[in-house]
Amino acid sequence: MKTMKLGDSIIRVSEEQTNAKLAAGYKYCPRSEWKKIRDAGKKAAKDAEAKAKSENKAEKNAETSLKGKARKNRGHDDDRELVIRNA
Repeated sequence: MKTMKLGDSIIRVSEEQTNAKLAAGYKYCPRSEWKKIRDAGKKAAKDAEAKAKSENKAEKNAETSLKGKARKNRGHDDDRELVIRNA
């Protein structure tokens, strides 16, 4: 496989296609350039996925916290009522 560039377009081609692409005006370029372009989309998707995951985790933690408070306060409508029952 060879990495070739024409303008802003970077492609990977097999050895058999190399001569045809050279005739079409493509030039060789380093594979590292191709990797930057290839991985740019993956990084953006990965960042978006991580952000969504952290938001979901925060929502879940908030729900769990509220459920725990509800269990602790079960049957107690008011703090005054709690004092009266314990007295």
